[in-house]
Amino acid sequence: MAEFLEKTWWIALLRGLIAILFGIFALVNPEGAGSLLVLVFGIFLVVDGLVNLIGSILYYRVAVDWWVYLVIGMLEIGVALITFMRPEITGTILAILVGLWALFKGLIELMAGIALRDEVEGEWILILTGVLTLVFGVFALLLPFTESVAAIWMLGLYAFLNGTLWVVIGFEARSLSKELVEVE
Repeated sequence: MAEFLEKTWWIALLRGLIAILFGIFALVNPEGAGSLLVLVFGIFLVVDGLVNLIGSILYYRVAVDWWVYLVIGMLEIGVALITFMRPEITGTILAILVGLWALFKGLIELMAGIALRDEVEGEWILILTGVLTLVFGVFALLLPFTESVAAIWMLGLYAFLNGTLWVVIGFEARSLSKELVEVE
């Protein structure tokens, strides 16, 4: 586990930093950012999906739940492809896709955090990330106003908060890897 964390902690950090940048962009420039925001969101999903796919491959030898990240990565890349192939789908359909993605991802993150309770300290951060993602998914599905400034702010705030939690997870993983190396 120490070797795995030592080699991969930066993945969570990178994921968080990208989400924070996306969140700041959405919060700072909500008006007129519709099509650009769709493009940036698609890029975010591709990058986050690739990070999850790479993580699942690296995690394969360490734990049995590696497939969770594989599924999340494939889902994110699938939603990104739809976003790129049909950029005009910004209104309700994109809200539904984003909402479903967030519900699925949040549920998986929540389950992973609960599964890690006995293995690592700080699992509450992953659980909180899952809850935040689930709440965002519910709002995206219940409030189909995706072309409004409020929806862009909601997406930006979610990305910023989620990214902040992933930065914390990255640094926690790095600290844990150092502690495990010292114990060995």
